[in-house]
Amino acid sequence: MRTDDHPALRRLLDALPGPVGRSYAWLIQPRARWVRLPLGVALMLGGVFSFLPVLGIWMLPLGTLLIGEDIPPVRRATLATLEKTLARWDAWQARRRPDAGATLAPPSAPRPWREPTGAKTTRPGSPSARSSP
Repeated sequence: MRTDDHPALRRLLDALPGPVGRSYAWLIQPRARWVRLPLGVALMLGGVFSFLPVLGIWMLPLGTLLIGEDIPPVRRATLATLEKTLARWDAWQARRRPDAGATLAPPSAPRPWREPTGAKTTRPGSPSARSSP
């Protein structure tokens, strides 16, 4: 099974802008292996040094996607992580927009008001909020 046939990866690739998607499509072709492997390693190394300007943690998943085309254990781990990430993303989106068609449990009853720990604020109308003349 080719990596781009995986439903989670297909969903991610469909969301990419056109030039990025075309670049990935070119990189996963068998003839691009000699570009794909060094580029994947370079992206992963750049992700390790994410504290430097321009480099970032975003480089790690890109590098593992590229290397995963040639190394099956990396492919399996990357696609499993992508599936879990997309499931969490969908759950977060459903909580954020309950009208988006997701079935959610009804909201629970509001909690009674409590003062934040260590704060000097008082609830309006409470005995400690009233000042004596």
